[in-house]
This record gives sequence, C-alpha cells and structure tokens, in this order.
Amino acid sequence: MKKLIYVLIILTYTQPIFGQETKEYLIIEGKIFAEGSTLMYASIGIVNKNIGTITDDNGKFILEIPSIFSNESLTISHIGYQTKQISINDILNEEFIKIKLIPKGIRLNEVIVTANRKRIWKQEKTRYVFVAKRR
Repeated sequence: MKKLIYVLIILTYTQPIFGQETKEYLIIEGKIFAEGSTLMYASIGIVNKNIGTITDDNGKFILEIPSIFSNESLTISHIGYQTKQISINDILNEEFIKIKLIPKGIRLNEVIVTANRKRIWKQEKTRYVFVAKRR
C-alpha cells in the first residue's frame, strides 16, 4: 500500500514537468531605412499572425518570435512606402539586418478651387467697403 502511495505522489509531481513544452525563440534585430534616412515607427510583423513590433526613433527594431514560425515571412510596411516581405529563413544567419523600403508615389487628381462670391466695392463717404454676395 505504501508503494502505491509513493508511486502516486511521484506521478503527481512529475506530470507537470513532462507536460510543459519548451519554446525556443528567435531574435531578429535590424534597421529600416529609405533613401539614406531611417524610418521611425515602421511596422514589422509575421504575415497573418499576431506577432510584430515597430521601429524606434532611430529606425531600429528587435523582434522575438517562437522558432515554430521560422518558415513564415516578415512584412515590413510604412505609410508612403511599398510594403516588403522577407522570408525569415533567409535572415536567420544574420545578426543585424538592414532593410530598405522604396517610396510609393501616389498620383492625385487635379483640384480646382473657385469662389462662388461676387466682389462688389461700395463707396461709403471716404472709404471703400468690400461686400461679398452669393451668386
């Protein structure tokens, strides 16, 4: 009977140890820049996952991801620049990566501004007064 109690106690305390998964993490460090200047607050993340970060004031970032996502792609984006995707496997061997984003030109339609008021100058004694009337 005592042996059975000892076995149950050992199994009770060792079960949580064997049940835990050890997760390895990959650390990706780098800098985002465009045309010689760094990009502040650019978004870096794994495609279709809720893992990501943004760059600091110097354009640098550190992203810690579980190793199970090593076959995924990183998406780098910033307003006014083309989004870039990089495979995580391609950058695993690099200690510090530098990513250049290309500016994205946006063509705007022509805007014409017109006034809908008619200018009328009236003479009042010794001065002129501007009066605007709608058409």
